[in-house]
Amino acid sequence: MFDTKIGVGAVIPGWDQGLIGLCKGAKAILVIPPDMGYGEKGAGDDIPGGATLNFDVEVMTLTTPPEEPSLFAELDVNEDDRLSPAEVLAFFQKRNPDMMALPEGLMENEDNDKDGFISWDEFSGPKGKTPPKKDEL
Repeated sequence: MFDTKIGVGAVIPGWDQGLIGLCKGAKAILVIPPDMGYGEKGAGDDIPGGATLNFDVEVMTLTTPPEEPSLFAELDVNEDDRLSPAEVLAFFQKRNPDMMALPEGLMENEDNDKDGFISWDEFSGPKGKTPPKKDEL
């Protein structure tokens, strides 16, 4: 028995695809072709190249991962649902007090509408799945 994350590339593709959708207590036999397993190279002395793999599996438990933390919320110190260059620079300066300017191209790459701010939609970093509330806009 072992624990693993499914759907994130932590295991061979045949497991990633074969286990998705199974619920707790489900049993399955996964027949995994070489291209979804270890390919033509195999895996050391145990699995020869070109091997079709057969796994008899049972899902013992399922856990839901915690929601990804929102770097956007951490950066948005004035909570106006947009990131100013000053807010972003302050974040970098916490890690490197000697930094005097934003990394070259950061605002140009993130501020797609060129309004001088990075919105939640424009932000490419970790931001969770729930956009900020826009009630006050």
